[in-house]
Amino acid sequence: MSPPRRSSTPRLAERLLRRAWPGSDSIVLIGDLDEEYSLHILPRRGLLKARLWYWRQVLLSLPVAAVRRLDQRRQKSPRKDRLRPKQGGLNMDPLLQDLHYALRGLAHRPGLSLVVILTLALGIGAGTAIFSVVNAVVLDELPYQRPDDLIRLMPDQAFPIGKAAALYLQEHSKSFEMAAWGRSLFPLSGQGEPEDARGAVVFDNHFSVLGAPPALGRGFLPADAQPGAAKVAILSHELWVRRFGSDPSIVGRSILIGDAPHQVAGVMGADHQPIEEDWLLWVPADREPQSHLAMAANGRLRAGFTIAQAEQELKRLLPQFWKESRGYQATAEDLSALRVVPLRNWILGDHEAWLMALLGAVVFVLLIVCANVANLLLALGNSRRQEMGVRLALGAARGRLIRQLLTESALLGIVGGAAGLLAAAWAVGAGVALLPPQIPRSHNIQIDAAVLGFGLTVSLVSALLFGIAPALRCTSRSITWQINSAARTLTSSAKRLRFNQGLVAAEVALSVVLVAGAGLMLRSLWALQQVDPGFNPQGVVIMRPAPPRSRYPNQESVYEYYRQASRAINRIPQVREVGQIQFLPMTSGGWWASYRRAGHTLPAGQDPPSTSLRVVSPRYFAALQVSLLKGRTFTDRDNLQAQQVAVVNRTLARQGWPGEDPVGQSLLLGRDDPFQVTVVGVVEDVRQSSLRTESHPEAYLPFAQQFWPRMYYAVRVDGPAEEMVSAVQDAIWSVDRQVSLSGVGLLEDAVNRTFADSRFLAVLLSVFGMVALLLGAVGVYGVMFYLVSQRTRELGIRIALGAASRHLLGSTVIRGMIPVLLGLAAGLPGALACASLLGEALFQVTATDPATYLAVPLLLSAVAVLALYLPARRASRVDPVMVLRGE
Repeated sequence: MSPPRRSSTPRLAERLLRRAWPGSDSIVLIGDLDEEYSLHILPRRGLLKARLWYWRQVLLSLPVAAVRRLDQRRQKSPRKDRLRPKQGGLNMDPLLQDLHYALRGLAHRPGLSLVVILTLALGIGAGTAIFSVVNAVVLDELPYQRPDDLIRLMPDQAFPIGKAAALYLQEHSKSFEMAAWGRSLFPLSGQGEPEDARGAVVFDNHFSVLGAPPALGRGFLPADAQPGAAKVAILSHELWVRRFGSDPSIVGRSILIGDAPHQVAGVMGADHQPIEEDWLLWVPADREPQSHLAMAANGRLRAGFTIAQAEQELKRLLPQFWKESRGYQATAEDLSALRVVPLRNWILGDHEAWLMALLGAVVFVLLIVCANVANLLLALGNSRRQEMGVRLALGAARGRLIRQLLTESALLGIVGGAAGLLAAAWAVGAGVALLPPQIPRSHNIQIDAAVLGFGLTVSLVSALLFGIAPALRCTSRSITWQINSAARTLTSSAKRLRFNQGLVAAEVALSVVLVAGAGLMLRSLWALQQVDPGFNPQGVVIMRPAPPRSRYPNQESVYEYYRQASRAINRIPQVREVGQIQFLPMTSGGWWASYRRAGHTLPAGQDPPSTSLRVVSPRYFAALQVSLLKGRTFTDRDNLQAQQVAVVNRTLARQGWPGEDPVGQSLLLGRDDPFQVTVVGVVEDVRQSSLRTESHPEAYLPFAQQFWPRMYYAVRVDGPAEEMVSAVQDAIWSVDRQVSLSGVGLLEDAVNRTFADSRFLAVLLSVFGMVALLLGAVGVYGVMFYLVSQRTRELGIRIALGAASRHLLGSTVIRGMIPVLLGLAAGLPGALACASLLGEALFQVTATDPATYLAVPLLLSAVAVLALYLPARRASRVDPVMVLRGE
């Protein structure tokens, strides 16, 4: 019969309690809780807080209820089954006893258990999340057949290979089979809105060399590359799903790419990884060697050949082709640029180094977590010495006690690991979208079997690391010492104290490494954000139309299209300036040419310097707010009927006319057939490729004098730029709906993408650094609290003999700072060694930056002093009467 209900106790909580507790225990417990709730809690705290109190008591009682039910089952089982297992079987009775004891112990210490579990969840969750990234990006093999045989030729992007050279290598190479490709934009129209799809023009053996056949249809055939062959294309799985609705009948159908219909030959599978992440379709390259298409080259080593042999053959064949085709003798610099590397290394680039550095940071965090939890368990073990002594005196084997304590640690590790895996799953789900877009293979990041195995292994290893020392120490002394040490100890064991202090020193040393790395990255990020790009990216909408050649066959029609599109954009009330350029800052692409001053000849054998050429409209400089230093910019009068002019940047003006005014001077552009322009103005340097790259010589040419078929729009608007993207897009499409657009977005986002890697690394290291600071502070506090508890009697006697409280406070803090200072001394050399792993991620900051290595010890020391203050203050306020009375 259940007790009569008092008013307003939570019914659901009461039902849960009745189901969880066995038999009459639930009646007694519910009656006690009901009485306490109604008579004391509800009148003092109010209804809401009283109900929360009731729920808390119920939840805290559940582990104890589970142990009680386990006891009842064990008591009902036959004695002989528990003491005598079947021959050859595993006796589970001691393990169940250890588990029962561990559950009961954790239930009796919910506060400590919760702190330990949360600490483990923090470290294991961070480690598992980062490992999921490293596993997907670095450790997993490339999804191709025999990926270790795949190579990348001439990996320097500034040194592409032409189609003729690629065909020559494909025909003459013996050590590798070569497949070349060239990036391209493919205007898609017909079905859905027009768009520019990024992809590649590839040799017909591209997919066979990779060992990646299409999931639907077929790959390219040699016949597809022959003159007059029907045009074909292969779609990526993403494009097939998004644009064509996963239509399985798409194979064999015709789609419009640019001006020409292409038959869909195949569709790649969802697991196919393109050579470059953003490729959406492929078309075969023809066999015309006179094409000027810039190509890159992948290959597969043939059986019995190595990368070194392939590189040696490349350095022999390519100079031979240069000499035969155009009489060019390769220089030592040319040969040094010819390299062969594993395709995996080229795809990963610098990301592998800093991802492994992040994994190293996670290992440091896990070590700090283990040291912290070990300190907490050591403090707990000190309070259980008398219990262990009594059990040893009653005949318990030391090995059995160690096993029981390790079972507690393992249970904490498993629960903490489960919580960490849940946190990691949430972090991976929420954080993949925040990864820098440059990280390759990021779409593969997930919590898979390998990641789960990593989390489980880390949980168990962590449990062993933080549990073994407390278990050994708690059972290490004699029975008499164990029993008497809790009652009479004037000072704590020096060896025991040194061990605790050693753990704190290790925590501080590891924290120094993490905080120093975070400090270096934050300083680098700050330096990057302070770089003046030479233009103002805020409030600028960008996009790039692709007028199809079928409707715009000549220069006049293209010029007219852009004029009409510019007028349509200018009609938007919020638009302030409309500019155009063929290669927008912070985007790929470039056009280089040799230059020299008119009337000046170079010494024999000296190559002329090079400059970047940018074709721009008259209002481009105003749209990006590029500063004019001298002269003027372009006007509408700078057309084909006027004198050819140019605007140069500060670097070209300084290098071309040192100490002179370049305005009005003549400049020859090009090497074999140069054309002459007159410099009419000088503008500020603009960082074109990234904020990390210094400005180089640049000459700007007017769009009306130097035709370029595809131009970016840079539109400066009033108000939030993101709200104007669709308006600018609609204005362009109002001229011709069939014109595809690419690069639609904000210039500010393009700038931010150039240092997304640095920002991501800085944020993660900062998080790890803050976690290390917090855990280090908790560790220092825990050891200090333990030290004070050990010295309570000593401090009481000193106060009784007249010691001043402020002296005790100061001496306690100084004593606690000793392991902190030792950790700082040990951590600084480690931080210097690990900082070199950050490598190219640092910007305008050296790995030995004095400011960082001065600030980090000061910060950690300040945190340590704060963590020491509360226990030290408690030590200085010991009541000697209470201490001596306890004796």
